[in-house]
Formats: sequence, structure tokens, C-alpha cells
Amino acid sequence: MENMLDIKYKKAYIEYNKDDKEQRMTERTKVAIGSSITNVVWFAILYFLQQNKAFASAEDLTRSWGKFFLLLLGGMVVLNVLLTIALTLREKAKGGRGFDEVVDERDQLFEKKVLKNFSIVFSLGFFLSMAMLAFGTSLSVFFSTLAFTVIVASLTFWLSYAWFYERG
Repeated sequence: MENMLDIKYKKAYIEYNKDDKEQRMTERTKVAIGSSITNVVWFAILYFLQQNKAFASAEDLTRSWGKFFLLLLGGMVVLNVLLTIALTLREKAKGGRGFDEVVDERDQLFEKKVLKNFSIVFSLGFFLSMAMLAFGTSLSVFFSTLAFTVIVASLTFWLSYAWFYERG
């Protein structure tokens, strides 16, 4: 009889801890997922607007893509900062710690791995864009490839950030 109680207790303990862990998504993971979503939405809006433009010359095309990249990168930074502030304030209002967590060697290792993943994806995409330009594709294809490189590298950054922090 005592053995049966031990088994039931262990099952209940495991279920309780599993539920507790599922509810404790870290603040960093929330920011990573939110940033991924906002970056994709921001990219989609700007890219759609960019594709609907007609250009009279290559100079107009490059000027327009230059504005696109400035808006894309600036918007991503602003949206990510605002999202981080909003989520941190919400967490603190609930009584949480927000980003007041201690940064240790594990966190530094995660951030180095995340940056490595981002750098690899961005470098490969950049070289692919350059290769396409070198082999005679149009400027529009070059800039489109570069734009998709930026968003894929951004997604790689944020999703690997969430992956490392949730995996532990």
C-alpha cells in the first residue's frame, strides 16, 4: 500500500513541476518571440510597399532600396526596444523581476552562440546576394535577396535566443 502512495505522489509531483515549468517562460523568451513576430510583420509591410514601386532609373532603384533598409533596420530596433520595455514593465507590474536577472557565464555562452548563428546566416546571405549580382542578375533581385537575408538572419537570432534560454 505504501508503494502505491509513493507512485501516486511521484506522478503528482512530476505533473505539478511540468505545469510549473510550462508556465514559467522566461522574460527573454517572450521578448525573443515577440521580436520575431514584430520583425516579420514590419518586414512584410515594408517589402510589400517596396515591391509596388516603379523606378525610372537604377539610381532611383538604389535610392529607394537604401530608404527601405534604413526604415527596416531602424524600425526593427525601435520596435524591439519598445517591445522589451513593454514586456518588462508588464512583468514588473505582476510582481516579477523583469530583466533584473543575474547574467552569468551561461548567459554569455548563449549570447555568443546566438550571435554566431546570426553571423553565419547573414554572411551566407550576403555572399549569395553578391554572387547573384556578380552573375548578372538585376539590382532588384540583389536587393530583394539582401532584404530576405536580413529578415532570415533576424529570425535566426531571435529564435535561437529563445531556443537556448528555454532549453537551458
